[in-house]
Amino acid sequence: MDAGEMKQAYYLRLLHSKKIKTFTAAFNLINELLEHDILLAAASSSKNTKEVLKMVKLIDKFTTIVTGYDFEHGKPDPEIFLTAAKRLKLEPTECIVLEDSVAGIQAAKAGGFLCVGIDRHHKPQHYKLADLHVPNLKMCIMKR
Repeated sequence: MDAGEMKQAYYLRLLHSKKIKTFTAAFNLINELLEHDILLAAASSSKNTKEVLKMVKLIDKFTTIVTGYDFEHGKPDPEIFLTAAKRLKLEPTECIVLEDSVAGIQAAKAGGFLCVGIDRHHKPQHYKLADLHVPNLKMCIMKR
């Protein structure tokens, strides 16, 4: 086992020993989008995305899941989002990216995606590139 594999094994043991903090608004938004038959992709640079989604019982909600294993170039390169769109058989202009990082917003815009910047860190100046800036996921939910 090389150092990377050892780190991954350690992380997974740690992950399973802790309770993962979830965001209620994320669950509500995912369920609302599915009620409207909207295709969903989870796109994360993490190589543990699928494991985390299994633990929080969301893995079956997504049409496709793109992880750090699925692309070569990290954000701000748009490859992660282009991979997700391709798997959904959609053009970038048919997709919306919800993103909470500057590099992620840059990646979405570089790929031609509409991007909603989720300002969980309360730094609106970091979200200027986003097409829409909201303070949290609750603002993306249509039902109140």
